[in-house]
Amino acid sequence: MNKLKERTRKAIVEAATELFLDRPINEVTIAEIARKGEIGEATVYRYFSNKQNLVLAVAVDLSQRVTTEYFAEELNFTGYELIQRFYESYLVIYKTHKEYLSFLNDFDYFIALFPEADREKYQMSIDNYKNMFMKGYRKGLMDLTLRKLDDPDLFYYATTEACLSLAKKFGSRDKIMDDDKNNDNEKALRLFIDIILKEIKN
Repeated sequence: MNKLKERTRKAIVEAATELFLDRPINEVTIAEIARKGEIGEATVYRYFSNKQNLVLAVAVDLSQRVTTEYFAEELNFTGYELIQRFYESYLVIYKTHKEYLSFLNDFDYFIALFPEADREKYQMSIDNYKNMFMKGYRKGLMDLTLRKLDDPDLFYYATTEACLSLAKKFGSRDKIMDDDKNNDNEKALRLFIDIILKEIKN
């Protein structure tokens, strides 16, 4: 892809991202995305044959951004400190980027409609999270700051899915609790993370 095409694609994804983070995905139209990106509607369709493909591109891009911003590895940390930072990132994201969590809530409904190949593409983008967890876990076994788990894969999937589900529930646009309860939500997520860390700490 040449530089002009890359810039155009990036402009489309960035415009869509801004709108999807502000409003539910199903309320945003391709026409609005085109206006936001200051490009023609036909141009959007040249790069993304339908809205579903654009939603997927935004989800993959946001996933990569989150990985870079919140799940970066620190080489001088112990294994436990890496795992602690990994799980506490869910709390940081909840406190600072509720709009991203709302997008993920919306995206959950869309991904079920995607072809299997597209679902696999998204899965590959979030596998980086597991890779970071496993690096921290292996380091923790070597420096004796973490205990050996019977099934690390099961522990990872169960705990991260639970953390993300809680964060999405608390950060949803469809408020289950009013904003006065935000502190209680943070405490609840913090408590759950502490339970996970206690379970894995040596």
